[in-house]
Amino acid sequence: MNDRFARLNQALSAAGYDAYVATQRPNQLYWTESPEPVSDLPNVAYMLLAPNTKVIVPGQAFYLSVVEHLPNYEIAVTEVGTSPAPAQLADQIKQRGFHRVVFDATNRENEDNLRSQLPGVELTFDGLWGPKLRRTKEPDEIALMREAARISDIGMIAAFATARPGVSGRTIAAASASAMLEAGAEDASLQVAVGPATAYMGTGDWVYQPRRVIEDGDMILVDMAIKYHGYLGDQTRTAIVGKGSAAQRELIDTVQKAYRDTVAAMRPGAGSPELYRITTDLMESKGWRKNFPHHVSHGLGLGGDLPRVAEGSDDVLQIGDAFSCEPGVYIPGIGGARFENMLILTEQGIEELTKSPVDPVVGK
Repeated sequence: MNDRFARLNQALSAAGYDAYVATQRPNQLYWTESPEPVSDLPNVAYMLLAPNTKVIVPGQAFYLSVVEHLPNYEIAVTEVGTSPAPAQLADQIKQRGFHRVVFDATNRENEDNLRSQLPGVELTFDGLWGPKLRRTKEPDEIALMREAARISDIGMIAAFATARPGVSGRTIAAASASAMLEAGAEDASLQVAVGPATAYMGTGDWVYQPRRVIEDGDMILVDMAIKYHGYLGDQTRTAIVGKGSAAQRELIDTVQKAYRDTVAAMRPGAGSPELYRITTDLMESKGWRKNFPHHVSHGLGLGGDLPRVAEGSDDVLQIGDAFSCEPGVYIPGIGGARFENMLILTEQGIEELTKSPVDPVVGK
């Protein structure tokens, strides 16, 4: 934790800022000195950090909880009947004589409010400030993500073991979530699409039809996201219940190839555009480019992490990055397929953290 604050202070000095204000939960968790930050820290209004300054402005709802659980921080008094959190933060900044302060994010109303209360202070709002400092994962973070991956493997195996004709998507989700919660997950979220619904999983207008029961020959797509000590466990698998069709198998095989080819190219210095094109070029060759609507990769960690491999992104991979790889294709009349693993880029290359079967075993 001391290393994190040292890096923060160095970054502030290099950029000419006096202090940093974290408003987003992932950034707040990252700089929370607590053995159990997930349960010990709600999403407070503001965390004000600077050399020799660690102040939390909780807001009324969480004041008593923060006072009880975070003794190593100065807590602004925001209990019922006191000034609202933005006014308290402005007072803290004035008292300390800060002239240049960087925030991770806020809404327009709060930004205008703070600017009006701090007319002599230069306020910068940079949503990438926290993710950039959190990007390279530390050994203890990687250990937590390994465990999150292990738990998600348990859930994925349970999901497909439950799948069979006559079973609904919500029954599959319940069995999987139960297995992961029992294995140690704090939270388990699943999107289970069955049959025709798989063709809409990547469109942004997802149609799950959770009550529809599986029929022989259906495709089934399971996308899960869990939290373990705040860290994301994330993977997706697709399978066919029964024999299915040649078109369905071709779809799954093509997505798996896109995954393998992309992972093979993931190395330090690899850029988002070249990695993204691996999937788009493959789908173009199949006539499926219009059926691939989303990113190839997002960062993993506490949330909102870098890097991102997507259309328009200029991120470049570096050692210590944790991220997904998740190409997908969704074709009405055939179905949808996505394959996703959790990855770490080390000095030895890519390590896959999630290890459930590439082709899940259905119904066993």
